[in-house]
Amino acid sequence: MRRLPLLLALTQVVTAPQPCAASEAPALRVALHALTGEADLRRAALLRGALQRELEKLEGLVVADALSAEARSDRSNECADSASPSCLTRLAAALGADEVVRGNVAYLGDTAVLSLKRIRLRDVVVVQATTRRLAADNGVGLLLVLGEAVQDLFPERRAKAGEHLGVPIAVASRFAPSAVRPWLVWSGAAATALAAAGGGAFALSARSAEKDYQRFIAIAATTPVDGRTLIGLADRARTRTTYANLCWGATAVLGLGTALLGWFADWGADPDWLVVPSVASSVVPGRGTVLTIHATVRE
Repeated sequence: MRRLPLLLALTQVVTAPQPCAASEAPALRVALHALTGEADLRRAALLRGALQRELEKLEGLVVADALSAEARSDRSNECADSASPSCLTRLAAALGADEVVRGNVAYLGDTAVLSLKRIRLRDVVVVQATTRRLAADNGVGLLLVLGEAVQDLFPERRAKAGEHLGVPIAVASRFAPSAVRPWLVWSGAAATALAAAGGGAFALSARSAEKDYQRFIAIAATTPVDGRTLIGLADRARTRTTYANLCWGATAVLGLGTALLGWFADWGADPDWLVVPSVASSVVPGRGTVLTIHATVRE
């Protein structure tokens, strides 16, 4: 009879639920530092924002923006892209970060190479590093491998409930649409010019019919005029005026559409005056999510 309590105790120990190891991972504050090597400012801003979003999907990870106003006020401008120990130490003090994630994009011919590093700021040691090689494109490929790369950097953490690592291809394609071909713009311009010319021709024809109508009205004051002639001139003036108005409306619509196509067309290099915005969000303790907007003017 004395063995029964011992047997029950052993049964309780064996059948007790074991805690999930992944859920015990302590909270970690990570600063997203520079993403260098990408010359296209739009693409660089997109990659950086997508990388931050992927990091925020991991459990227990608090992501801070190293380019936020708080960080810039506490470090000099030369540390913006520097990986020197002194700059990383100042970054840790400014953001209270435990680790930092840095990235670089390199283009070797038709190949794009994405390199990410996870650096522990306490002793400036690279904890994890990952590299992805893929065909160079308009940036969609780089977006699609970010989820796998982030998981490689933090293998001990899993995605939060309801989150899935990886940028969906539909979302990536919306951010990097195919450029409009210039010939479409020129076709739209030609159609606009034809509509405008048609409107002008019909307007002149209507004006001529109206003048003839007024001339026959003056003649009818002294000489009999066939009424059918007057009715025909009046109908022609009204019809030509209607056609002219339709052509003017088509000109406005085609002109607006052509202007929009021209804005999104691939004309080569962007103009010098173009302002390229970059939007990023960061989580600051006690303040919630902070939206940071950077605008860079090409020089």
